[in-house]
Amino acid sequence: MKNKAGDCEFSTGNVKLEKVKFYTQAFVLLYLFVFTSAEAQLDGCSVTRFRVGDRFVFFNYSGTCNKEKNPCKQINGVWRNSPRNCVCQCLRSNSTYREDLGYCVKNKASREVCNLFFFGEQNSQPLRVFNKSTGSSIKLRNLPKEDCLITGTAYLVADSSAAWQQFKGDKLPFFIHHEDKRNPKHAHSIQWNGGPVAELFGKVVKVDVQCRKTGGQGSDTLTKLCIVFKVKGSSTNLPCM
Repeated sequence: MKNKAGDCEFSTGNVKLEKVKFYTQAFVLLYLFVFTSAEAQLDGCSVTRFRVGDRFVFFNYSGTCNKEKNPCKQINGVWRNSPRNCVCQCLRSNSTYREDLGYCVKNKASREVCNLFFFGEQNSQPLRVFNKSTGSSIKLRNLPKEDCLITGTAYLVADSSAAWQQFKGDKLPFFIHHEDKRNPKHAHSIQWNGGPVAELFGKVVKVDVQCRKTGGQGSDTLTKLCIVFKVKGSSTNLPCM
């Protein structure tokens, strides 16, 4: 009887072990199927925004892509080793990839002649990358002391005929936050207006600002400014150059 009971317990243990193996293998196969299917659906190219240099990925690239021979020089980038796809990265001096032009542009050119900067930012430096989380903000450096507000937001698209597309949501995605209005020299920052906007993830964004002098001579004078930055994330299904 003991042997039979022992055999029974041993058999039950084997069945449980086999079930665990079966479900584990099934889960792994399902994960691989979903992952490869999702990757197979990606077509063309994508760009992921980084301050030091955007990363550009060629999906299902049929040409040669190695350290010696690759398409990266065509977009003013450098080759990055990747086990799956052909990956290029913009240089720090040309840190922003413009999907309307099809290559990485110089930092100064990426600002579109906008003369408003974030704190610690200079014209020749890479564009700042705005975070995707709620409450994210970046302090402005040279906003005038006048009453200022954001009047419009546009983002780059892969269309050379109309590179900048105006954001058409119910409300503007960003607003100017005043840290302490009682202090004449208080700091200003740009923040998400209520929460992150997924439509802008992975985009190069231009925000228009209008300032009105609040007192003294020329109080009706309007000053129009703009600032350019990138929003963290990726843009997919872009044309490959």
